[in-house]
Amino acid sequence: MSHPPYPPPPPHTQQHPPPPPPPSHLSPAPPVGYRAPSPYTQLHAQGVPLPPSRGPSARPAVGAGYGRQAGWTGLEGQVQGMGLGSPPRPQPHAPYPPSHAPTPHQIPSPAGSPYPDPPVQHPPPPQSWASPAPPADAYSASGMEALGVPDPSLYASAPAPAKSRRPARVYHTDDIASPSSSAAPAPQGMHQHRGRPSAFSPSGADRPASFSPAASAAAASTPPTQPALPSSAPPARIPQPPHSAGQAYAGGMRAKIDPDAIPAPVQPLLNERSRWSSDEAEEYLTVGGIEPPSADVDFKAVDLGNSSPRHLRLTTYAIPHSSELAGAAQIPLALLVQPFAEGRDDEEPVPRVEDFGTGEGEEGGPPRCGKCRGYVNAWVRWEDGGRRWVCNLCGNKNDVPSSYFSALDPYSSRRLDIAARPELTHGTIDFFAPPSYNALQPAPSASSLLSSTLSAAPADVPRAPAPMSYVFAIDVSWNSVRSGLLGTLVRAVRDAIYGEGDGEGEECAVPRGARVGVVTFAEVVHYYDLSPEIDATEPRMMVVPDVDEPFVPLGNGFLVDAREGRANILALLSALPALFADTQEPHAVLGSTLESVLSGLSSTGGLLSIFQTSLPTLGLGALKERDPPGGGVDKPSALFGPADTWWSNLGERFVDAGVGVNTFLFPSRYADVGSLATIAGMTGGENFFYPRFEPMRYEEKVRADVRRVVRRQTGYNVAVRIRCSNGLHVDTHYGAFHQRNATDLELGTLHADASLAAEIAHEGAKLVDGQDAFVQAAVLYTSAEGERRVRVLNLAVKVSSVAGHVFRFADMDAGAVFLAKQAVARAFSKPLRQVREQLTDKAVKILLAYRKLCAQNNSGSQLILPESYKLIALYTLGILKSKAFKGGAVASDVRTHYLRYLATAPPAVVLAHLYPRMMAVHALADDEGFPSPKTGRLRLPPLMRDSYARMEPHGAYLIENGEFAILWLGSAVSPQILQDLYAVENQDEIDHRLTSLPRLPTRLSTQLRNILAYLSNVRGRGRTLPVLIARQNTDAAEIEFGNMLVEDQNNDAMSYVDYLCFVHKQITQAVSGEARQMDAADAATWRAW
Repeated sequence: MSHPPYPPPPPHTQQHPPPPPPPSHLSPAPPVGYRAPSPYTQLHAQGVPLPPSRGPSARPAVGAGYGRQAGWTGLEGQVQGMGLGSPPRPQPHAPYPPSHAPTPHQIPSPAGSPYPDPPVQHPPPPQSWASPAPPADAYSASGMEALGVPDPSLYASAPAPAKSRRPARVYHTDDIASPSSSAAPAPQGMHQHRGRPSAFSPSGADRPASFSPAASAAAASTPPTQPALPSSAPPARIPQPPHSAGQAYAGGMRAKIDPDAIPAPVQPLLNERSRWSSDEAEEYLTVGGIEPPSADVDFKAVDLGNSSPRHLRLTTYAIPHSSELAGAAQIPLALLVQPFAEGRDDEEPVPRVEDFGTGEGEEGGPPRCGKCRGYVNAWVRWEDGGRRWVCNLCGNKNDVPSSYFSALDPYSSRRLDIAARPELTHGTIDFFAPPSYNALQPAPSASSLLSSTLSAAPADVPRAPAPMSYVFAIDVSWNSVRSGLLGTLVRAVRDAIYGEGDGEGEECAVPRGARVGVVTFAEVVHYYDLSPEIDATEPRMMVVPDVDEPFVPLGNGFLVDAREGRANILALLSALPALFADTQEPHAVLGSTLESVLSGLSSTGGLLSIFQTSLPTLGLGALKERDPPGGGVDKPSALFGPADTWWSNLGERFVDAGVGVNTFLFPSRYADVGSLATIAGMTGGENFFYPRFEPMRYEEKVRADVRRVVRRQTGYNVAVRIRCSNGLHVDTHYGAFHQRNATDLELGTLHADASLAAEIAHEGAKLVDGQDAFVQAAVLYTSAEGERRVRVLNLAVKVSSVAGHVFRFADMDAGAVFLAKQAVARAFSKPLRQVREQLTDKAVKILLAYRKLCAQNNSGSQLILPESYKLIALYTLGILKSKAFKGGAVASDVRTHYLRYLATAPPAVVLAHLYPRMMAVHALADDEGFPSPKTGRLRLPPLMRDSYARMEPHGAYLIENGEFAILWLGSAVSPQILQDLYAVENQDEIDHRLTSLPRLPTRLSTQLRNILAYLSNVRGRGRTLPVLIARQNTDAAEIEFGNMLVEDQNNDAMSYVDYLCFVHKQITQAVSGEARQMDAADAATWRAW
C-alpha cells in the first residue's frame, strides 16, 4: 500500500527528542516558486513557531463494558421544548466577533486573529430563494443536478475575467514583513510560512489609502478597535441560500424548539476526534467491551482477536437473545463488511499465513471446521491436550492434524505456539490458499470461439492464479474527441500506470507480472498489438468491423507485461489523440466492446475500465431512450435497472470469468445509467459519473479516480461467505455482487473502497444471555500480485436479554449506513414514495420502542431519544434529502448513479454524504490545519451544523460530503481571505470554473489545502476532493451548497426541527392509540365481568 512521500521535519531548537514523523498527508506552504513533488505540504518552517494549541475538548468517558452497566438509566437524550432537559450547546466554530457586538461593551478580537472583523452589513430584505423544481432532464442548462457540479451555463453573473485583468501569478513575495522574516530559510522541500495576513475591513472604501506589506504586518499584530452598538442590535445573518424547494411542517401547531438543543453529529464527532485522533489519543483495542470509534474518525486499531471496525461493524454490540427482543427493540441487526479497508500507516498490517501444515488432503490448506467449514480463529477452544479444537461457530469438535499439533499450557489451555500463530491472535488474517482453492475456468463464449488467435481453456478446469490483467476500453467517438475527453483519458491511464509526467523514469505502479491492454471503440472496435518486438513508433491497429459478432483479432499482443511493453504502451497512448482527431463517428458500440473484451479476458480474469460518452444505440445491447424529459417527478423503479436482460446476462458472464468492470460515464444527455451501471453493480466494480464533461472542471478528478482504481488493493475471482454462530444466520445481503444462492456471493473483483451489508436474523432456540455470539466473513480471492488467498474476518460480541443493553451498545453509524443500503435495495423494486415512508416509519418505530422498553415512566408529551440513537431522525432526514431518494424532478440517470453510489460506498463516505461536514474557514485557529509537533497528526477545526442560520455574511465556509467540497464566500468576506486563497483583490476576479485551490505560500491556503488533503486521504487514498466556488448570490454552485444544508428546509423535505416534530407527533399518536386500545379492552373486560 503506497502513500505519498513525506520528508522528515527540520531539526528542532528545543532540547527534547524530535517528534515522530507525520504520517503522509500534511503540509506547510512552499517557498515562492517552489513546486512540491506531492500534493501534500509540511508543517515546520524554521523560525516560525506555531502558536500554542487550544487544547483538546473534554474527553468522554471510556465506553462501559457489560460489567459496568449497573448505574445506567437508559434516559440519556432529551430535547428542550418537548418536556426534556437541554444538553450543553455545542459551539460549531469560534468565529471572530462581529464588528458590532450585541452589548454596549467593546469586545476585542481574539489574540492572533488573522482577519479583521467586518462591520455589520445588513442583508437586503429576505426573498424566496426556493428554486422551482428543475426539469426532469438533468442535462438541460437549467436542470443539471449530478455529482454536485452545476452546469457551466448556470454561472450567470460571474463570467471568467479576461486574462489581461488578472496578474499572471499573484503570490506573497519574500519581502513581506513578518515576525519570522529574519529566520533562516526552510530546507529544500519544506514549506515556509509567511507573515500573518493584513488586517483591513472588507469594504474597499475602508481600505487604507496607502497600503504596504510592512503596514499590513504591523496591522496584523494589533487587534482593531471595534465600535460599540446598543444591545438591541442583532448579529448579522444571511438569508437562506438558493436551494431546491422544501416542505413546510403540516402537523399544525408545534412546540417552540431551540435548534441548539436538538442533537447533531457535530459535538459527538468532536469528542470522538479528541478521544481517538488527538495528541492524547487512545488506541482502540478490538476486545474489551469498548464501543468502536465513529466511522468518520481516523483512529488507530489494535487487533487482539476481533477485526477492526474498519473491516467489520455491527449495528449493535449487544446481540438480542431472541427474535422477539430483536423485533421489540426495532434496531436493525446487521453487519457492515469492508474486507480490504485501508488502515492507518502506524497500524500493524494484516498478517499473512503461509505455513499451516494441516495436511488437509494432499495439498494442505487453512484449518477448517468439518461441519460448517468455518476457519480456525482466535475464538476456538482447544481440548484433549491440543488434539482437538471446538468450532466457535457451530460447536463441532475437529481433530488436529499431527503437523498442526501443539501442546497446551496447563494453566490457560492455550497453545504453546500461539505467539507464532497469528491466525490465533488476530481477528483479520490472510491465508495463502492451496491449488484446490483455485477458481474454475468458465465455459467459452461464442465470441471466444470466433477468436482463432486465442487458445480457449477447457471449462471447469482450475485456473492457475496470475497477476492482474488491466484493460482500458476508451470511447473515441466524436463526442469524446470534441470535448477533450480523449486527451484527458490518455493522460489519466498513463499516470495511473507509470506516474505523472511523460511516464519516463517513473516506477510502474501495477504489480510485477501484471499485463495491460488498450482497446478503443466508436462505431467499430479497435485492438492494438503491443508486443515488445513491434516498433513502438508505429502502433499496429486491428479493426473488428462486425459489431454483431465481435471477437478478439489478435492473441499475444493484446495483453502485454506493463514493464516489458512500456515503450509501446506509452507510444500508443501518446498517438491516440492525433489518430482520432478527425473522427466523425457519433456512436460508440459499448455492448459489442464489452462482449469482445470479455472473450479476451475469459481465460485470465482481470479488471476492465471502460469509458463511455453517450447512449449506445448500435451493436449488441443497443438501447433506446426510455426517460424522456417531463416524464414525471418520481420515476418508476424500472428505470434504475437494465432495460434488457442482455445486460444482466453479460454481467453474470463477467463474474464467471473473474472480471470486474468499472464504468466511467461522461454523458451530455440521457445515457441510461440504469443499464450501463448494471455490469459494474454485478461484478463488484464502481460506477463513475461526469455529466457534461469539461477538462477544466473534471480532468483532475478523472485522473485521480483512474489512478485510484488502478492502484488500490483489488482482488479478482472473488467469493464471499458470511457465517454466524448457532442461533443466528444471514438473512439478506446488500451491495454490489452476484448471488446464485442464499449464502454465497460472487464478484469479478473486490476493491478497498467497496463495502457490503448483511442483515442477521435469529433461528431456533434463544441464545444464552451473557455468552458470546460470533460472526466470520471469508473472502476467497486472487490478489493483484497473482496469489490465491483467503481473507478471514472475525468478530465476537456479547448476547443480552436486556433491551436497554441493545440500545446502549447500538452503533448509530452502522445503523444509518445499513438503513441507507437497505433503502437502495428497496428502490429497485418499490416506488420511491413508499421507500421514503418506510424510512420515516422505521425511525418512528425505533424511538417508540425505546420509549416503551426503556422509558415507560416519562410523560407522553416528551420526546425521548436514546443516547446511542439520538441522531436517527437526522440521518433518516439526510437519506430522504439525498439525490438517490429526494422528491422532486431528478433525472433517472442522476438518481441511479447515487443509488449505486450508496450501495457500495464505505461507511465513512456514506455518513458524510448524509450529513456533510461544514467548517468556518475564516475562524481557523493558528494551529488548525497543521500537523501536531507531538504526534504528526493533523489538527482539525471544529465542525458547525449544516444550517444557514449559523452563517454570517463576512464568513467563508467549507462544506464537503466525501465526494466534493464547496467553498462559500459571503458578500462581505474580507479581501485578505480572497488574497490568501485565490490571490485576487475581490470576488469578481475569481474564476468560477476552478475546482481546486491554487497552491499559494500563505498560511490560510496551506491550512485549507492540508485539511482537504487529510479528508481525501481518510476517505480513500489517492482520491481528489474537488473544491467548487459558491459566491453569495452569484454562482450556481450556491444552489448545491444550499441543498447540502441538511438542517434547513430544502430538497422537497422538511427542516430538521420540523421533521423532529413530525416524528414526535407520530410517536405521540402511536402511544395515544395504544392507550385507547388498552382502555377499551379494560372496559370490555369489566362489562363481561
